[in-house]
Amino acid sequence: MPLIWILLVALLFGGYMQSENEKSSEVLSAESENETIAGNMQVYKNALVRYIELNPSANGSIPDSSLTLPSWFTRRPGVANYVSAGKVYVYYEARPELASVILRDTETMGVGINNNGILIHPRSGNTGIQIPAQIPTTSVVLMQ
Repeated sequence: MPLIWILLVALLFGGYMQSENEKSSEVLSAESENETIAGNMQVYKNALVRYIELNPSANGSIPDSSLTLPSWFTRRPGVANYVSAGKVYVYYEARPELASVILRDTETMGVGINNNGILIHPRSGNTGIQIPAQIPTTSVVLMQ
């Protein structure tokens, strides 16, 4: 009978450890995806900035075909742009933790979450920077 209890405890412990490993894998996968999206947004923003330098009167969403993007670059689904009054906005919806990843990589005040038209910085909070209405609320925004 004691052998059955030892076996039961071992099975329960094994199941617990497997569950913890799966959770850890999910966290690492989400972190890796955030890093990928952050890098994608930064390359995309740089191409938009170069475009605006050559076309200062451009406004609205700029098509990828107008940009000089690296040959290896593929814009991630969900990454979009908007240009207003010479300012470049690259944004991604529905991943608030992404703002902290971009901040860690760039250390810029031009990153945050659109909260009803105001940029909320991951560290500093309300920046007072107005975000164009065309950018969806709760999007992570990287601006020039």
